[in-house]
Amino acid sequence: GGVPRAGPVEPVRSFTEATTAQQVIDFLHEEIPGYPSAFPPAANAADAVPRVLHVSWATQALPKFAQTYLKTWQTHHPTWRVARWTDLTMRDFVLSRFPTRLAAYDAFPTAVNRADVFRYMVLFEIGGVYVDLDVEALRSIEPLLYHATPRSEDGAVVSDASVSDASVLSRRNEDEENRWRARASCFVGQEPHAHAVVLPRDTNARSRRACNAVMASAPGLAFWTTVLDEVERRSERTRVTRFNPPEITGPIMLTSALEQTGFDAFAGGCGVADPPETLFPAMDKSQFALARATCEKAGFLVADRQQAERECPARAARIEDDGESLLIRLGAPGEVPDLRRACCDLSREGFVNPPRETMFRRGAFAVHHWVHTWLDGPDARLSNAWRRRASS
Repeated sequence: GGVPRAGPVEPVRSFTEATTAQQVIDFLHEEIPGYPSAFPPAANAADAVPRVLHVSWATQALPKFAQTYLKTWQTHHPTWRVARWTDLTMRDFVLSRFPTRLAAYDAFPTAVNRADVFRYMVLFEIGGVYVDLDVEALRSIEPLLYHATPRSEDGAVVSDASVSDASVLSRRNEDEENRWRARASCFVGQEPHAHAVVLPRDTNARSRRACNAVMASAPGLAFWTTVLDEVERRSERTRVTRFNPPEITGPIMLTSALEQTGFDAFAGGCGVADPPETLFPAMDKSQFALARATCEKAGFLVADRQQAERECPARAARIEDDGESLLIRLGAPGEVPDLRRACCDLSREGFVNPPRETMFRRGAFAVHHWVHTWLDGPDARLSNAWRRRASS
């Protein structure tokens, strides 16, 4: 009796021949035998995030690191549709869905500005999860998006691709709305606390940074219109250069928009995944020397890692469906640690990122590898130049 145990599921194929936005969209809606729809039923459509993963690159020819990390998302989300957008299809999407914003889109000096703006547009228009191609999936992101996944009697997750028995099909149809019960309608990731607390050189720098490298949303939310309007306002007020994407279209702009709207998706805002380690358990490794110097200058460097472990034990990030210990919050941000605590955390890890296995054990869903593709290579001096501009 019961639902049969799921067998291995091959990830749904990606569509890589698209030359128009409509071809990408048609693929997302295409009926593929053995795989569920990427979009929720009407009863859940207003607040459920579609099972669509959006990624973007200049062309379909991805660099090796991007191929590797994209495969991790497909492995952990085998029934999801992957929309692989290119410069060509992104512009066509803006032309067809946001024609009044096309001139501004074309006027941006860098591709990163356009990629930033596109991701806000596509989350508004289609919804789903947008990830940068230097983000690795450590586990399925579904527990952040939906309530309990249907399971068989022995506890195995039920795969839609494994269902064949008529009675099971009937049960699946009955459970379809439950499969889409939304835990959150909109959230964005946050950069590590060290980025927000330790790295800024300006004492008035913001203590929290949203990050647009991982974002999830149901379609049609007013928040994304606010974000696009904020981009327009900043573009008119500030000279847009190749050095200030974070301020104009990226994380600093997004943080400002969140502060304007609040963190309730049902009231025009969007939540954040808190603590930051939920999606961003690793720091930009090019910044460890600066972070260590900052902590040492402040007198908060803990030389003995065992002492640091006692003073600031590592926190676990986990989400449990019974709601008893919901340590991951999807909404208003929690408390930001002070400089002393942030330096203690860095000291505990030895001013290096923890191993992937440790990040997974602590409950992280993904890890951002901080490949600054919009800079001219991985030169740390350029990265530092960006940090100085972004912090002022």
